[in-house]
Amino acid sequence: KERLSVGCLRFEALATPGHTVGHVAYVLDAAPFGGPPCLFSGDLLFLAGCGRLFEGSPETMLASLDAAVSLGEDTLLWPGHEYALECLGFARLLEPDNAALERKLRWATQRRQDTRSTCPSTLGEEQSYNPFLRTHRRELHEALGLARSSGESRDAFRARVLKEVRRRKDLYKAT
Repeated sequence: KERLSVGCLRFEALATPGHTVGHVAYVLDAAPFGGPPCLFSGDLLFLAGCGRLFEGSPETMLASLDAAVSLGEDTLLWPGHEYALECLGFARLLEPDNAALERKLRWATQRRQDTRSTCPSTLGEEQSYNPFLRTHRRELHEALGLARSSGESRDAFRARVLKEVRRRKDLYKAT
């Protein structure tokens, strides 16, 4: 929650462990410029993806992703890498009937063919197709063949879903 300024820009540091234990993202307050907040997510969150769990646990990553989402649906997402096509292709394997995902994949494919960036996205948009932000969605649970165990807390189940999505993404090879 430390605040820093660069010229007239005001940022807040957001501790987001999961990818690494010391991972930090930055939130730009764009209100003075008439814009929405901007999340510079580094390796926490990508368009349709999230960073590998090098040092963190699924529980820790889930808490960091939830903290990012709590910034609001209009928050612009500026990830640290351009992995959109790979991440969208993977997400499509999990939810092939997701219309928002299909539209975003077509759009991103055209953008990349035109050698243009796919950034930014919004956190609201990401929640409609990013499997790492959909750990609460029945559609994803069914796609993964997972069900909440008797006595398992909602967050423990969501962390288990996240762990399985991450495991599958780690094995995924884009074609």
